Amino acid sequence: DPSNSPNPLDQWILSRLNQVIEETTRGLDAYELDRACKGFLDFTDDLSTWYLRRSRDRFKGEDEADRAFAQATTWYVLRTYSKVLAPFMPFLADHVWSRVRKGGDQSSVHLELWPHSGSVNTELLESMQLVRDNVSRGLEARVRLGIKVRQPLGRVSIKLPLIDDKPLVLAPLLLEIIADELNIKEVVVDQNLTEDIMIDATITPELQQEGDFREFMRQIQSERKNL
Repeated sequence: DPSNSPNPLDQWILSRLNQVIEETTRGLDAYELDRACKGFLDFTDDLSTWYLRRSRDRFKGEDEADRAFAQATTWYVLRTYSKVLAPFMPFLADHVWSRVRKGGDQSSVHLELWPHSGSVNTELLESMQLVRDNVSRGLEARVRLGIKVRQPLGRVSIKLPLIDDKPLVLAPLLLEIIADELNIKEVVVDQNLTEDIMIDATITPELQQEGDFREFMRQIQSERKNL
């Protein structure tokens, strides 16, 4: 059951899916078709460029439980999303359904019942948006510093928004996403920053060696493609 996954990425995409189901259902009930399909583009982008990209290593990882949750979540999302798309993109929805349906399912998605939305974890949605915002700021900071993402760095400090005069708390796995996306070893929360994010641009010999290795591997992969 993907809803039991401890991974915040899985819980996040399930909440996003439930959001879309709610919005689409309300739009269809009110005969407001523009409202009903308003969230499709954003959700498809979230699914492909964030959830699936962030989960690629999980699909082939050694952690069997985490791999199973990633696969089950992806299967459930594609299966349910095809039902939501069915009234708007009937052929695409049926094509996706044909790839994810199982024994006992209807042969066509158009014969299935409309899905019911589950709970939406608004706190997690806000936290993940904060993660993505910090990743964007960090990548922009790297560009300003002239340091490529392939070059590992030691530390990034971030400032989190206040809720009831207390800083928002990000789960360790969410901080790990920031570190991985920015290729930085450590993420530190510092509420005394004068800006939202600050990168330590110090490149130690060890970090330089790791960066050189990554660049060397990139060149090898590029040459393999050329051959």
